[in-house]
Amino acid sequence: MFLAGAVQIKNLTWLFVALVIGAFLLEANAGDTYSLKYPHRLLNGFTVDLSPLFSWWRNAVEIEDRKLHERQTKTNLEAQLPPRPLSAWVKISGRCANDAGLGWICMAKIEDRPGHLQQGVIFLRHPPRDERAKFENLTTASTNLLKLREQAHMVSDAEGDRAIERND
Repeated sequence: MFLAGAVQIKNLTWLFVALVIGAFLLEANAGDTYSLKYPHRLLNGFTVDLSPLFSWWRNAVEIEDRKLHERQTKTNLEAQLPPRPLSAWVKISGRCANDAGLGWICMAKIEDRPGHLQQGVIFLRHPPRDERAKFENLTTASTNLLKLREQAHMVSDAEGDRAIERND
């Protein structure tokens, strides 16, 4: 009976770990989808609609992908892409090197169009603190679940060893 309970705990743990990891992978694989998550941003008290830029970005990514897969010339494909709107806005990604209170100091990749990267240190004045807290909570939950899974394995192995000893 205990062995069945350990196996059940192990399976539930696996399911939850799979769901947590799946959520991370979905976000990670969505790369551009995640960075294009909030089309309306507040800047100095004014709402900025980034939808035209997001639409342009998705089209540019598709064109870059086609260039790679179809080996078309750059000029043929880029002719299909209209001029980039909101040229002062760039896509940034990277990691936070330091939380400076009023913002984050980050090691960043700065992209003004898909595949055109520059690297540098930036100060991010309005960092996504809520998303980071959510990520850290999920990471902690995942670590705890992996520990629970390991404990379930040890109990399961011990019960299996006892069952084998009884049969010998």
